[in-house]
Amino acid sequence: MFDFIYGSARFKSDSGIVAGNRNDALIADIPLPRKLSIRDRSHPEFKPKDALLFLPSDASDFVRRNIVYPTHQGAWAPLWFTVTQHAAPLNPRAVQYQETVSTLVTPEQRRAFVGNLTDIADAWMAEFNSGESGSDPKKHYKKLTRIVQDALLYHSTLGRGRPVANHTTHMNSSDLASLVGDCNALRRDDGRVSPTAVAAAVHAALARFPRSPDDRLPLHHDYELLLYPRQKMPGAVDISAIVHADVLGRLFDVEIARDGHDWDAVTFSCLIEQPLLIQYDLEWGHTVSEKSRPVRLDLSVVPSGADPFACDGDDSFQSDAMKMLAHGTPQTFVGRSEIQRARDVISSADLAGYYLFLADAFLSKATLSKSFPAKMNDVVSRPMKRVLPLYRVCLDLLPRAWWMLERRTHGGGVAHADLIDTFVGAFPAIASTVADIFNAYDKDLAPPESRLHEMAANLVAVTSRMQAVDSGWRSKAEQMLQRLLNVNPTSRILRQIAL
Repeated sequence: MFDFIYGSARFKSDSGIVAGNRNDALIADIPLPRKLSIRDRSHPEFKPKDALLFLPSDASDFVRRNIVYPTHQGAWAPLWFTVTQHAAPLNPRAVQYQETVSTLVTPEQRRAFVGNLTDIADAWMAEFNSGESGSDPKKHYKKLTRIVQDALLYHSTLGRGRPVANHTTHMNSSDLASLVGDCNALRRDDGRVSPTAVAAAVHAALARFPRSPDDRLPLHHDYELLLYPRQKMPGAVDISAIVHADVLGRLFDVEIARDGHDWDAVTFSCLIEQPLLIQYDLEWGHTVSEKSRPVRLDLSVVPSGADPFACDGDDSFQSDAMKMLAHGTPQTFVGRSEIQRARDVISSADLAGYYLFLADAFLSKATLSKSFPAKMNDVVSRPMKRVLPLYRVCLDLLPRAWWMLERRTHGGGVAHADLIDTFVGAFPAIASTVADIFNAYDKDLAPPESRLHEMAANLVAVTSRMQAVDSGWRSKAEQMLQRLLNVNPTSRILRQIAL
């Protein structure tokens, strides 16, 4: 199902090249390059630290801007170099894509990057000579391998402007073939070659390549890098790389929320039978500045055509359809269609009633493990855990419930600031509580216990006033809860709410 294989595995398995992991690439309808470093024990072809690279179907932007290959290590090559010189196409579509990328690269870009290529090879040689790689032969001699196999071997093809499709043939036809083999023998530590002789040969080969006096190619960091997913799934089964590829080719169909800490989204897949939650660590976002503050992406993956009351795990107190209706902004045609399907089943009045019911539970139900009373009674949890139930009620459930009650429409797509302004405008006495809870969450600093109890009492009072607006709120909420329990009978949190 993949379009390219790249990295050391681009060479045939009988070529003698040491390939420590497997890297595959898929052409997808996405705006920016995206890579997932994946741990997936259930898939026999994927080992720890293997990678899935997603290439924008329109390559013109990443070629024009010299966007680097996405990596959490030191980026040294533009993505167009990876595609044209370090990737092996697996199907006719990939062959055409590689040719297209090659034609988009200008002679000026190629000429400038020749300078980058010799610079990085010189840097690898210096690191090898300094012994920075340590005593592990695979790591230490990898520097020599990269100089010859990743840089010098492609010096000529880069200059000619031709992509490389068969890397084993290209290597075997090069006068560097035997040296590439010797470097890989050192990595295998098979005792066949002399480390001193091979290092001297690599140094001599590197010295033969001319140093360019021209300007170097400026590289730009603009991609999405996702690391080591922590997935939750019924039965604790690892999900396959194929599911990751299906999901990450779009990333999401509906965006739920995004702030400086978390990014919540929903996507739909025909490859699964029940909802699941995948948590990715997004290390690098659309700009370099985001690297300093990693964001966790909570991605609910929902089977196409799923029941609107299906939840993505035992800790979910609402279905994915409810989240989309109250919070979601569709990003694709699929997202818009699924929101409309949910809207036909769950009315804004029913969802508002259920949110008021949840607010009651999180403020007063001690048997609910995530409630304010339960957190206050938990002497082990850190103080900020006591703020979270109040945050959920004050900045999530009540503003959305009020919007749905007052506007008689679902709150999805409405800016969070507008929801808060409307809520505070209707209940001015809650303004200081909203401000204090927001500041506590944003600064990760819990207020004194007395203030927590005061804020909880304020929220209880506002909840009661909101419930008085719709006399049928409780019956609507109980019907919603029962439908959730019918579809998710093993849900621990729904059973606690129902007590």
